[in-house]
Amino acid sequence: MSTKAILNFVVDETHPKAFPHSFCTVVATGKTLQVAPYEVEIEDVRDRIGKIDIDEMGFAVEKVPAVLEGEGWEDKYTKQTCEWLRSYLGAKRVVCHNYQVRRRIKEDDPDHPKEFDPAKLQPATVVHVDSSQGRGPFRCSTALGLKEEEFAGKRCAVINVWRPLRGPVIDSPLTVCDTRTVDESDITITTDVYGPGCSELLLVDRFRWYYLKNQMPDEILILRNYDSTRGVNQSGVTPHSAFMDEKRMKTEPFELRQSIEVRSAVLASFSLVSAAKDSGLDVSVNMKFPDNNPFGRVSNGHSNNLLHVKVANHAGEEITLTRVFGAYREAEGRQRALRNTTTLPLRQSVLPGLASPLIPYKFHSENRIGEVGLRVWIEYLDAAKKPRTILGYDGNVTIVEPPVNWFDLQLLSVYAFLAAFFAFLAYTAYNYFTPAPVKGKRPRRAPAPATPSTPTAGTPAESGKSYEEDWIPEHVLRSRKNLVKDSPGATSGEESEGGTRRRSGRKSSRK
Repeated sequence: MSTKAILNFVVDETHPKAFPHSFCTVVATGKTLQVAPYEVEIEDVRDRIGKIDIDEMGFAVEKVPAVLEGEGWEDKYTKQTCEWLRSYLGAKRVVCHNYQVRRRIKEDDPDHPKEFDPAKLQPATVVHVDSSQGRGPFRCSTALGLKEEEFAGKRCAVINVWRPLRGPVIDSPLTVCDTRTVDESDITITTDVYGPGCSELLLVDRFRWYYLKNQMPDEILILRNYDSTRGVNQSGVTPHSAFMDEKRMKTEPFELRQSIEVRSAVLASFSLVSAAKDSGLDVSVNMKFPDNNPFGRVSNGHSNNLLHVKVANHAGEEITLTRVFGAYREAEGRQRALRNTTTLPLRQSVLPGLASPLIPYKFHSENRIGEVGLRVWIEYLDAAKKPRTILGYDGNVTIVEPPVNWFDLQLLSVYAFLAAFFAFLAYTAYNYFTPAPVKGKRPRRAPAPATPSTPTAGTPAESGKSYEEDWIPEHVLRSRKNLVKDSPGATSGEESEGGTRRRSGRKSSRK
């Protein structure tokens, strides 16, 4: 979803719609700044809360509850915001250099200020940046208490946190510009009631604008106004402005805007760019973290932490890069060595007067969460094949836990191993504590009760035998009978019975 609204941009005084912005003076001419209204399209980022990278677009949107009432709430809120911002950015220090509370008063209200009044600050309706590449170092060094020599080589930034005091915001919401669409030539350096160093924008069609529709007091906009390591056209500044959503203000009830903006100086926990030079040969190395990791956060348990390495050969002979290696150390105190990190083997030749291509150095971390020191060297061979080493990076980094990804292959393998291990323990415990069943003898089946029946002819009961002869072949029966006849001690039933009758007859006759 998007809306169209009027924003005021810098124009020449001859522009037909020009009108003076009396609070600002153009540094180059010393004249009052002239601005003119233009209609632009502004995109809503309601569905991207927590998903916008400040290092990519120059701003971010987050949901962060806060206490916005009570005696002295402004000072308490400012302190809490700086602590949250330090943790959010992984910075070494975050110091508030000022904050502003704005409560809009209608123009026809007698209490509306006719001139600048710090007690009655109104929404800023001209597209601007709160700092500049020239003013940023002064604001950072002053707020952080750094001397000029201490500031050199440090990574510093000016970052604002904008929050409404009531919501939803319909009257005068804040819109911000994608810094990737801003070029140095778009900036006009001005000075205002706050001092020198503000910047106003010329109108350019390529600008892309965003806002958070219906922003509530627990939602914040984070925007960057200066970065010591980036130019204007490198997402170093974030133009912004209040605007009137006229369509909604005519059709919906609303409250006049009230907001608080905390402006802070941020000191990174390391020097983003580290350059060193070989004392023997005219060879220099430059190492820095990529743009998507400006504050040098290093994830534990991963080997995808990245430094960009580039070597320039100003010597009169060819050199050969052989390896990049590093080590962690204590961040403070004696800075004792903790452990080595990844070694990257190389075989890269660099001709005289040329530089190497950008070398991505991915390294591993297994450290305690917090701040540690990191040193990274590069080793090369000169023309005589003599090894030389240059310390290319020496600074502090912030160790953080990596975001949890439930579909990470390494994590899934750990889950699978743990599941198998606990299943084995459960199976072992079950077998140990549950006795095996005792094997017993099978119970004998009770014999079936005999069923009385009437014997039939040819059955064993009739013939006096224990088996039936009907199924026995005839030749077997004959052979069995012959065998019985031939046996001297055995007679058939008939012979025995007949013999008995004959013997009995003889005895009878004798009598």
